[in-house]
Amino acid sequence: MENRNNTLRIKAAVTSLVLLGQAAAYFPAGIASVNAASEVEKNYAKALQYSMYFYDANMCGTEVGENTRYTWRDDCHVYDAKLPLDDENTNMSAEFIAKNKDILDPDGDGCVDVAGGFHDAGDHVKFGMPEGYSGAAVGWGYYEFMDAYKATGQDDHAETIIRYFNDYYMKCTYLDEDGKAIAFCYQVGDGDIDHQYWNAPEVDEMPRMGWFATDELVSTDVLSITSASLTMAYLVFKDSDPEYAEKCLKYSLALFEFAERADEKAVNKEGGKGYYTSTKWEDDYCYAAISLYHATKEEKYLDIVLSLVDYYAPSCWTYCWNDTWAAVLTMLAQADDMYGKK
Repeated sequence: MENRNNTLRIKAAVTSLVLLGQAAAYFPAGIASVNAASEVEKNYAKALQYSMYFYDANMCGTEVGENTRYTWRDDCHVYDAKLPLDDENTNMSAEFIAKNKDILDPDGDGCVDVAGGFHDAGDHVKFGMPEGYSGAAVGWGYYEFMDAYKATGQDDHAETIIRYFNDYYMKCTYLDEDGKAIAFCYQVGDGDIDHQYWNAPEVDEMPRMGWFATDELVSTDVLSITSASLTMAYLVFKDSDPEYAEKCLKYSLALFEFAERADEKAVNKEGGKGYYTSTKWEDDYCYAAISLYHATKEEKYLDIVLSLVDYYAPSCWTYCWNDTWAAVLTMLAQADDMYGKK
């Protein structure tokens, strides 16, 4: 145990140096003396408020009208709630669908409900990698700085957005009777088709295919980043809404086990079609594991991170959908005292 604590302290020190080095690169010496922006309004509460509106603008599904703060947004792509369950409208094989039909389609209507979630960034595809990352980032930021959100009156807004992300992820996760995930819909829509149109989502009628991760269609990265988002939701709501938090944790654990059990882990290369092709899975896998360590305090998740981080974690790029090492290293540095929270 002492060796592990020493290892964590060393990694924490290294992480601090890495992050300081990055900060120095982004904020060169002398920047504080620049006066050009001295008259710019520095209202960080307003900046926080305005930044959250991005998610209101990009809500999708049958519950947009009751959740968005924009009067000009309403329900859209409601037909995602009736995605035909076949090998033409999904990437799943006919054999896989037939074998798991009772799980995928328990009411027997020949469809799956994948309505909800968020559009990407002006287009209307729901891409798994940036969406999962965004859910994790918003949840993590709110968990770490909840007092600031409450002090500026942004807590209700943030919690609405966090729930909207994670309600969608749970809807898109298909569990068998033992709680084992057998499929996860990580993308709805095709960028090649979507990017030929420019219209309001409320009037959009373009065909939208569903892309699923299965044991046959390994997607370690997107399963892991979605697990991280659900774990962050657990941390956010474990005191205020423990029943909802436990549900989020249940699905997070199922998705992580889904990612973990693959004989050969791999990045998803199918659904994104080049729009959001991840370059690695190790960062997202470690992000999910370190998040679960903070949530459960089970050392097996820390062991996973420690087994990969030294070899695979490079000097990080900015925390983003394709590189979450900065989050992994930050949470690893905090692991020694578990944020001081119980």
